[in-house]
Amino acid sequence: MEQASCDLCVLAPGSMLKYFTGFTEDLLERLLLCLVTPDRDPVFVAPKLFVSQIRSESPFDDVKPWIDTDGPLATLTAAAKASGVRTGRVLVDEGMPLSAFFVLQAALPGSEMIRGGELMAELRMRKNDEEVVAMKRAARIADAALATVLNRGIAGRSELEVALALKSEMVIHGADASSFEPIIGSGPNGAVGHHRPGTRRIGQGDAVIMDFGCRVDGYCSDVTRTVFCSSPSKEMERVYEVVRNAQEAAVKAVQTGVEAQSIDRIANESVLASGMGDWHRTGHGIGLDVHEPPYIVKGNHQLLDDGMTFSVEPGIYLSGRFGVRVEDVVVVTATGQEAMSEFPRSLLVVP
Repeated sequence: MEQASCDLCVLAPGSMLKYFTGFTEDLLERLLLCLVTPDRDPVFVAPKLFVSQIRSESPFDDVKPWIDTDGPLATLTAAAKASGVRTGRVLVDEGMPLSAFFVLQAALPGSEMIRGGELMAELRMRKNDEEVVAMKRAARIADAALATVLNRGIAGRSELEVALALKSEMVIHGADASSFEPIIGSGPNGAVGHHRPGTRRIGQGDAVIMDFGCRVDGYCSDVTRTVFCSSPSKEMERVYEVVRNAQEAAVKAVQTGVEAQSIDRIANESVLASGMGDWHRTGHGIGLDVHEPPYIVKGNHQLLDDGMTFSVEPGIYLSGRFGVRVEDVVVVTATGQEAMSEFPRSLLVVP
């Protein structure tokens, strides 16, 4: 806030609110905001129904409730005035619904609203030990769920059945929920980078991309393995080897002080040298959100630092035929890096 010359920051339901206050809630059609100032505890402005929930989940218990018959404007205006805004500049959580933003503008007429996403993301990029522990646990749960599902066999099952099985197994193994809807791309569907699982049944000879993850204490995992039903063709073996080698080389290059774009370059140069794939972003940061900074992409000069967590996920996608992707989330350490998933990366043939 000092850096942006703002003396008020406004947070909305989502990962920023969870990170700074401990309180978590999905986006609502009704206004729920948290006002943060440099010299006093945060103040929530929320529907009356949420007062006890906020006070039980957050160490900050100052809640200004509003009721539906009155609407939130008067309560928000009084709370904002009491916060002592002096500069007229307000740092705004970019996850805020537009409906809430309009009410905030009405409560603070003439104030300059400053986008806070980049500044707030800078604070979240470096994970502490507690955050890393939660993410490692989420990764291990995803590993266990994948092992269970593959041991039962996937040939003859629809992509949607496999996706639902993974989601169920992750919860059974201790996850709070899936971190995103699983991507199960079999055969030609694997050549669609973010294919939504459908009714196609997985057949013998298919390459199957399985991209999924879960949440533990709000923190996400994200892993991809490509498996083969029956022995893969020589071409499939070659494609898998290229992708696996590219991923391994990129992961090994991760260390403090290295530019994010250099990891992207290493992965993509390996794929391009094979003559089978195109350049695409190698990875994304992950934490409370599945996608957050730092992004492992060409042009990103961000220096990697201890505690940063992101995916490394090169792939090759042969349109109309099949695709291969191998993905791990890594954490940057003082001595290099550590992959959070322990599931094997060698070529795997499953029933």
